Amino acid sequence: GLKCVNRSWPIHATAPCEVRAPRVHVRFALLFGRSGFTTASKYKFVPPRRFRPLHFEVDSETMLYSNVIVPGVLAGPVAGGVGVADLKIQAVQVPGSSAAAASYWVDILFVFAIAAGYLLVKTLRERSSVATAAEAVTSKEAHIAHDEAPARSPSVDSWRRGANEVSPAAVGQSRLTFRSSAKPRQRPGRAATEQHWKLNQQLCAATTAEQVLQLVGECGGQMNEVNLSTAIHRIAKWSKSQQLDVSEVRATPQWRKLLRLVQSRLSDFTAQGVSNTVWAIGTMRVDYTVDAEFLDAVNDIAKVKIMEFTPQALANTAWACATLRMLRTDLLTEVRRACLASVAAFNPQDLANISWAFGSLGMLDTEFLDGVAQVALPMLGAFKPAEMSNITWAFATAGYYKREIFDRVAQVAIENAQALNSKALANIAWSFATLEVRNDELLTNLLRVSAIKIRWFSPLELANLVWSCARCGGSSRPSLKASSDRFLEAAAVAITRSSDRFSPDDVSNAVWGFATLQYYHAGCMAHLTEAAMHLEDPSPQVLSTIFWAFATLGHKPSALFVSLGETVAMKANQFDIDQIASVVWALSVTGVREPAVLEALANATKGLESNVASRATLKAAFARLSFEHEAVVQL
Repeated sequence: GLKCVNRSWPIHATAPCEVRAPRVHVRFALLFGRSGFTTASKYKFVPPRRFRPLHFEVDSETMLYSNVIVPGVLAGPVAGGVGVADLKIQAVQVPGSSAAAASYWVDILFVFAIAAGYLLVKTLRERSSVATAAEAVTSKEAHIAHDEAPARSPSVDSWRRGANEVSPAAVGQSRLTFRSSAKPRQRPGRAATEQHWKLNQQLCAATTAEQVLQLVGECGGQMNEVNLSTAIHRIAKWSKSQQLDVSEVRATPQWRKLLRLVQSRLSDFTAQGVSNTVWAIGTMRVDYTVDAEFLDAVNDIAKVKIMEFTPQALANTAWACATLRMLRTDLLTEVRRACLASVAAFNPQDLANISWAFGSLGMLDTEFLDGVAQVALPMLGAFKPAEMSNITWAFATAGYYKREIFDRVAQVAIENAQALNSKALANIAWSFATLEVRNDELLTNLLRVSAIKIRWFSPLELANLVWSCARCGGSSRPSLKASSDRFLEAAAVAITRSSDRFSPDDVSNAVWGFATLQYYHAGCMAHLTEAAMHLEDPSPQVLSTIFWAFATLGHKPSALFVSLGETVAMKANQFDIDQIASVVWALSVTGVREPAVLEALANATKGLESNVASRATLKAAFARLSFEHEAVVQL
């Protein structure tokens, strides 16, 4: 008999085949890994004696496809995944043979036939090029990687199975695919010409957005709908992977030309082509004020094709709608209806994307979230951290506590805390804190790992985690004190050393968290003060929080209060009574007396409903500042 030996790589499946020769019966199996059936580039022969096996070793990365048959050698079905790690064939003489010499020569010819067949396939493989139509874009290209998260959108590293580990559910389901230079699929009645095929080959072979734009400039007028769909998708793909400034790409004449061509042929696009186009314009952040006519045309065709969209296409469309925030409400409604109808067919990444998208758009309700929860719960352990945190973020944003989801997320996060990245750590904590879900074991693990990985945190993530720590009690709770203190120290140092720009919300959340936990770090406060000096259009909530937090910590940034005081005076009529009380109290505590600011805030109290605490705080603060005003008397 024959043995297939696999010593290093995981096995997807085995596929026994038989080759018969006079006096010799050889049986072999192919072991498949993750990237294709490999051919022989290293082999050795051991001349067999009677009952001594002939060894043939395979070790290469060259691909062999299932429908390439070497007559008489690889006859029979070949099933399984995508790659051979180590194939050892042992051929022995069948008992009863009368001549060992006959077996020897048959074995030698057999091995040379396999080697010749493999080398032939290798040569053909090197001379061929792969051309994939836009409609056949793989999920790896068309799926959205949410590295760009929303204002508090979760995004996390993976603790899923290792890259080479094979899920038991995948065994027997995967198959070898023949990736030929196939011509793009066309709509009925529109046969692809040789020119269109070659154009698609060139578009797929391009490795930069500039190369694709150059092809559009040179051959755009000759492209059919498949070429155009491929072109706009590839430009978006390479712009994202190359981290290009998409506004500069959108300003090029070739991009403008491509949009005109796509708009003129949209009616011929397939559902997959439309979906890829929507994803591309979302990735490129197409501006509605500049390209309103184009976006309206995309809206119209997407609405017509929406029922033909796959789950991935629906998820991509929802993501683009949330990213652009300029697509029409009627399309959003149709996308949401289609997602809800087909949610059972969504995979983890699709569920995560639609949850983030509709959460960002404020279109989540209990019906939608219950549908997501029902599908997500059985396979939550298989979610990537980014996907799982998108789910929790969506529930927290909607203010909907689903105990089964949060209990399962907490369990998985505790078991795999070390595998979480900064976005996951911050946003899972934020989701639990927002819904006031207390889980000390979870928060302890999140803070412990965050202190270790603190240098990878962005300003948004630092601020969110400090805010979450304070919201959950942090150092004031004995069970959290040790981990909270270590994290706050690490976070303060990280903020002090950070060269990134803090947004108004980042500054507000960070200083509120430190003030609530009564944690003062001179370097950190100095850095946050400097960041607050350069805030662009801060809201009344941000302004009142900054004033209150610095005053609570005993930090007296007079220059900051004077600078922000001008903004407060301009926006005084937008403040509510509690926000006015916070600002006036902070000014009184720090001794900063700005008459113009106090006058504006006093006038703003007229007509506002106030509670006992706010009235008492305002009167005491104005009195401490020796500021008299008729509006204060009437409080």
